[in-house]
Amino acid sequence: MKSGIYKITNTINEKVYVGQSKNLSTRFTNHLYRINRGEHHNEYLQRSFDKHGEDKFVYEILEEIEDLYLLDSREKYWIDHYGGINSDDTYNLKDPLLNEHNDYVRSKISKANSGENNPNYGNKWTDEQKENMSKSRKGKSWEELYGKDKAKEMRENASESQKGREHSDETKEKIRKANVGEKNPAYGKGDRQLGDKNPMFGKQLSKEHKNKISNKLSGRKLSKEHKNKISESSKKRKNKGFSHSDETKEKIRKANVGEKNPAYGKGDRQLGNKNPNFGKASSQRKILLQFDKEDNFIKEYEFLSQVKDDGFHIGNVASAARGDLKSSGGYIWKYKEENTES
Repeated sequence: MKSGIYKITNTINEKVYVGQSKNLSTRFTNHLYRINRGEHHNEYLQRSFDKHGEDKFVYEILEEIEDLYLLDSREKYWIDHYGGINSDDTYNLKDPLLNEHNDYVRSKISKANSGENNPNYGNKWTDEQKENMSKSRKGKSWEELYGKDKAKEMRENASESQKGREHSDETKEKIRKANVGEKNPAYGKGDRQLGDKNPMFGKQLSKEHKNKISNKLSGRKLSKEHKNKISESSKKRKNKGFSHSDETKEKIRKANVGEKNPAYGKGDRQLGNKNPNFGKASSQRKILLQFDKEDNFIKEYEFLSQVKDDGFHIGNVASAARGDLKSSGGYIWKYKEENTES
C-alpha cells in the first residue's frame, strides 16, 4: 500500500484536481464511487464528470511519499504548482495547510449565513457571553487567533478600509471625552517614561527600521487643511507669545538636569579652538541696516544684539527686518543682503 499525491485531469480542458491518499491504488475508485452516486464532496469535479463523462478523466500519481506528515505540505505544493485554489486551472476548493476555502466557497458560505439565514439573526449577546468572548481573545495577537497569513490579510484590509477616512466632529469629540483625565491610558504615567524607565532607553533604531519608516513616509502629501493647521499653530507659537505652562517647563528642566543633559561634562570641549566653529564666520549672521520712515539710511549694526544698546527691542527689530512688522521703534529695519544700498 503506497501513499502520496495524485491528480485527476480533465482531458477536454486540462483542468486538474490534486489530492493525497494513504492508499494510491484505490483512491480513484473511491472518487468514482461517490461521483457515480452524485455525492462527491467537490461540486466542481462532480459537475465536470456529469458533463463530460468518466472516460474524459485521467488518474495519475504525482509522487509517492513514505512520511505521512509530509502529505499536506506536498499536496499544497502541487496545488500551487497548477495554479492554486483560486485558479481556473484547478478543481481544488480548499488549502490543505491553511485549512481555508477558495474565494468561491467563502462567498457561498457568506451568502448562506447572511441576514435571516444566520442562526444569530435578531439575537443579542448577553453581557456574560460578551465577557467570555473578550476573555478568550484578550492578550492574543491576530497571528495566534487566525494564523500568520490570515492576520496579514486582515491588517491589509483594515488599513485599506481606513484610507482617506475622516472622523466627524461629533466622533472626534467622543474620542476626546473618552481619553480625558484618568480615562487616558497614559494618565499618571509620565514619570514612568523618564530615563532608564523609558522602553526605548539606550536603544537605537536599526538602519533597516529607519529605512522602513522613511519609505512609509516618503511621497506622503499633507492636505491643504493639514498644512494650514500646522501654519496657524506655528504662528501662535512664534508671534502670539505662546509659552509652555509652568508645570511643563519644570518637567523639561528636570529632564535635562545634570547627567541627563546631553551637554553634561562637555563644556571644556567647546572652548577656544576645541569649538567646531572656531575661526569660522557664522553663515547665519546678517548685517542690519537702520532707516528712518523716509527711507534715509541712519546706521549699520554688525550684530542684531547691538540694537539693544540703543534702546531697541531685539525681537521687534528682528520681526521688522524679516518683514513681519512694518517698523519698530519708529524706524525701518532691513538686512544688508536684502538692500545693499547704504
